[in-house]
Amino acid sequence: MRKIISLFVAALFCATMFAATETTVYYTAPAATIGTYTVKLNVHYGCNANDAWEQFTMTKTEQMYNNDPVYSASFTDKWDGLCTMQFQLYDGDTHKSEVAAFNGAWTGAAAYNGKMYVHGTGKWVTLSGEETLPSILMHGNFTGEWKDTEEFTASEDKKTASLKMTIGVGNYEFGMKVDGSWIANGAAFTREDNSKVVNTGSGNLTLAANPAGDYTFVWTYETNTLTVTYPQGELQELPKFYITGDSALVVDAGLTADKAWTPDAIKSEKDTFVLNLKADQYYRLKLSLNGTWGDGQVKGYTDLTEQTAGLIDDSNDHNIGFKLTEAGEVKVIYTAETFKLEGKFASDEPVVVTVEDGFYLVGSVIGWEAKADYKFAQNPENDAEYLLNDVTLAEGDGIKVVGYVSGNATWYPDGEGTEYKVDAAHAGVKTIYFQPAGNTDWAAFGGFIYIQANEDTPEGIVNTTVGAKAVKVLRNGILLIEKAGVRYNVMGQAVQ
Repeated sequence: MRKIISLFVAALFCATMFAATETTVYYTAPAATIGTYTVKLNVHYGCNANDAWEQFTMTKTEQMYNNDPVYSASFTDKWDGLCTMQFQLYDGDTHKSEVAAFNGAWTGAAAYNGKMYVHGTGKWVTLSGEETLPSILMHGNFTGEWKDTEEFTASEDKKTASLKMTIGVGNYEFGMKVDGSWIANGAAFTREDNSKVVNTGSGNLTLAANPAGDYTFVWTYETNTLTVTYPQGELQELPKFYITGDSALVVDAGLTADKAWTPDAIKSEKDTFVLNLKADQYYRLKLSLNGTWGDGQVKGYTDLTEQTAGLIDDSNDHNIGFKLTEAGEVKVIYTAETFKLEGKFASDEPVVVTVEDGFYLVGSVIGWEAKADYKFAQNPENDAEYLLNDVTLAEGDGIKVVGYVSGNATWYPDGEGTEYKVDAAHAGVKTIYFQPAGNTDWAAFGGFIYIQANEDTPEGIVNTTVGAKAVKVLRNGILLIEKAGVRYNVMGQAVQ
């Protein structure tokens, strides 16, 4: 089942906005440095040019640190983090000097809230003078879903922090969180190249894990260096990738149309898989790393390491769209470091296949792509409801609904394996009702569709003089027969 993955998969680096936090910051400097100047705190709430700056006058406290005065300022931290923090000295309205605790790098409030910045050292300490260490953890897809790991444990000498994790064979994406601030720069970790300086930047970190076992991650505070220690043991076969795509792709690859957009359609046993495709046919494809639509396991256009001319980001869920100038091979190459397609792609942008806005029945027999023959029509008696007449259902068929608005798909219900499996009581030629807002009374069908059970139908009703193409519908609890847009009661009389 194709599942719409909301991407995150492209660069995850961003400043996540949290609820506002009441924050107090302390600053200490030699009395000779401050002299008679006024101490001010200058902050930049975001890292964009149009994000607000705000300045606060700091107040001298009664506390001393190494015989130096301590100043404080309190403010509402709008996003639970800042991009820049500066301590400034002013003579009246004249700016004299400043020192930046951090500048142009998103930093979570945990790094400074309630802490004191020591002039000349570049360090944050507690009010009692003890040096503070930032919290370190990773956010990645090590378990098949994106989530935080446990926090790293600092060493006794407070120079490093470490975390041991049991990880299976595979390619993983992650980023570092230092005091809640995302740090990533696209570095790739392998057994042979396992130590990297990780600075603020775009691109997730990647780990090629092999063999399965206990991996130890060590973070060096001073240099922002992450080192990964691999377990000993015999290398194991890496999980292979699967190719999936539209019906044109799977059919031309030798499969049946019902395999379109199934996550395990075409399995690759090597790093490279060769497709033999037609010329001037528009195709769409993407990869799944383990044959499912699990988070972090789907690779589309935004994950390509080489975006070759002629490949386009299809508007539907970042599929890779293309057509060939002549019939021939398309090589799909996926390794820990590389994801690319090679072929004689048309240099002019292919015409994207668009789907008319509306709701469509899809399923295991019908196929998972929207088809005009299975488009729902508005129920003239209920603006919140749609219906599809004359649908032949067999026991065991899996069905659900997909809706399209401007090329964007929404599934009803969402998720893999959520389709309704037709049972014997609901098999036959049916009218299917659909409500996009859902209906709790329809939970047995997944909460969005309704199919009248066979046992609710009077004996012999399909053998009336209305004809074989008649379909059964319910209106206000009364069974009617509909043919060519005209509805009849069980006596064969037309009704309004």
